[in-house]
Order: sequence, then C-alpha cells, then structure tokens
Amino acid sequence: MNSRLNSKNLLELFEQRVRETHSEDFKLGPSKEEILAFTQTHGIDLREDHLQFLMKYGGGLIETYYGTNSFEDFKDYYLDPDEASVRLNNEQITPPGSTYFSYAPFGEVVAINNTKGHLGDFYGADGIDNIDYGNINSVLFHYFITGRRRYNFFSEEKDLLLKEGTSEYKIKYHSYKIEDIYVSGLDFYYVDGDLISLTQYTHTKYSGGILNLI
Repeated sequence: MNSRLNSKNLLELFEQRVRETHSEDFKLGPSKEEILAFTQTHGIDLREDHLQFLMKYGGGLIETYYGTNSFEDFKDYYLDPDEASVRLNNEQITPPGSTYFSYAPFGEVVAINNTKGHLGDFYGADGIDNIDYGNINSVLFHYFITGRRRYNFFSEEKDLLLKEGTSEYKIKYHSYKIEDIYVSGLDFYYVDGDLISLTQYTHTKYSGGILNLI
C-alpha cells in the first residue's frame, strides 16, 4: 500500500545516515548571535529559514569544486574584495529583494528570494524570479540525492525505461509525487516503497536502504 511521503521524514533519514557514516561532514555551525551580528551590521536581509539553515549547516555541509554553503563563504561573498571584483566583472550580483545563499549541489551560485523563499541563479535583472529550487529543503534533498553513493542511502538503483511517456507518467502517478520538493527539471515520486526520480529523459528507481525505515 502506498502513502504520500513527507519529504521531512526522508530528509531526517538522509541526515541520520550521514551522521552515522560520515560524521565529519557535519561541521559545527555558527551561533544565531554570530549570524545576526554580521547580517545586521551589513544590512543583509535574512529569512528565518535561511537563519536556521546557517545555524545547522553553516559549518559547511554542501561542498563543490567552486565553494561551499558555509557561513564563512557567505561572509566572503559580502566582504572579500577579490570575490566582489569577480561578482562585478561577471555581473553575479544578487538582485534587490534577494540574499546570497550558497553554492548548490552542482556548483551553481544561488540566491534566495526573501519574500517567497525560492532559490535560483541571479544572472540578469530577472534573477530574483529564477526558480531552481522551491525552498531550502529542496536544495538539501538534491544534495543528498547527488551524494547517494557516497552515503550509501539505497541498496539498489535502477535506470528504467518508461512504459509510457513522461507526461503520461506524471498524470498516472500525480498523487505519488513529493509535492514539497521542487528541483528544476527533476521530479520525485514515492511509489510502493521506492523513490523515483524523473527527468524529461530518465526514470531512476531507488530501493531499500533507508527507505526500509519509512
């Protein structure tokens, strides 16, 4: 029997497994007071969910070739003269109404919309409306999925051919979709105890492992 999956439950299982197997990935983050002292001093708007993210993961959980999600990298974005020069030369400046967030799992730089909470790259004047991630949990979900083999989340992974087209699959299994996770170009479904990731061209099924704990 299938039931709609709450992404919060799966995120907790992801994190539990990482803490058990790679505890070194969870570095001590900054205090609330330290974060607010910096943002208030520099006039930086900070959503409550962004504050909680920095407190919990601001030691640097997400690491890419280009940078991390650490509070130190967050501060460098606003303070480091070399970084500022790069941003100006490449026009990588957060648009009004948004705040720098971090490097996302595939290395792209994203900002968070301070009103709506979605995240996206901020190239060009319309950057505040770019939506790569629906919320902060979607960034974390994407990070854990991309690191699934390092963390050994699942006991089996299969790339499958759809019997129907992508559009037909989305219609047939719409009630199985994990609605509170939005990653551009990637949908997730929980079907009969398996996690399904669906793109325009691929259909991957993850089975076993932490899913057996749901």
